[in-house]
Amino acid sequence: MCDKIFIIESVINLIDNVDEFIYCNQTDDCELTILKTVLRNFLIKNCEHTIIKDYIDIDQEHSQTIHYCSKCYSTM
Repeated sequence: MCDKIFIIESVINLIDNVDEFIYCNQTDDCELTILKTVLRNFLIKNCEHTIIKDYIDIDQEHSQTIHYCSKCYSTM
């Protein structure tokens, strides 16, 4: 029987594969967008998040704080 961690990892991989397919085929398929939304919502609801606080550079003088999960990479 699959455990929750395996399912979470599989969903993350599926999102990556869908993103790669969209990029490689330069498609804007509505069904793929809906699929990604459903998968991301699943991750947000089911992952046992470990929140990381990080900073991204906006430009040379400014940065912005971001929060994301180190397990599923969802931004919070």
